[in-house]
Amino acid sequence: MSGNSILARAWRRTSKYRFNLLMATVALIALRTPLQHYISLNRYQHVSISVFLFGVGYFMQLAWSYKTWSKWARISHIVTGLFFTSVGLFFYTNNWSELSGEMTMHKVLQRYCIIFVYLLLALFVSLLWIKALWEDQKIEKRDKLAAKRLAAEQSKPTDDQTT
Repeated sequence: MSGNSILARAWRRTSKYRFNLLMATVALIALRTPLQHYISLNRYQHVSISVFLFGVGYFMQLAWSYKTWSKWARISHIVTGLFFTSVGLFFYTNNWSELSGEMTMHKVLQRYCIIFVYLLLALFVSLLWIKALWEDQKIEKRDKLAAKRLAAEQSKPTDDQTT
């Protein structure tokens, strides 16, 4: 690959998220594979395996890129990984086969409460990502400004050079 090829640029841009992309691909493969033919699963358990694998990708990426990321990027990856793995584990361990059976008012209310809690958690995860991106933007601006100042100082002639 040459230095400016499209593949080289894409490879550099995805360097922070390669494990996320890998595990997203593995999750899609697990979703498309008919696991029900091999083990006893219902539809929600099948989907939850994919969601869990997707969440594991965040932890793998965090372990790989921990030293290069800012504090907020680390926090957002930890919380996002916890969110997806907990969703996957929750739906895998709770058999939702009662959807086709009789639903009591208590079960309906319980389901709506769970959905509401996960929606609030998703909002919290989104806000953390916004904070992480904002902090990264501040760091990039600060680094660019410092590089400009350094370049300006180096281009100025010193007193020794003028005499």
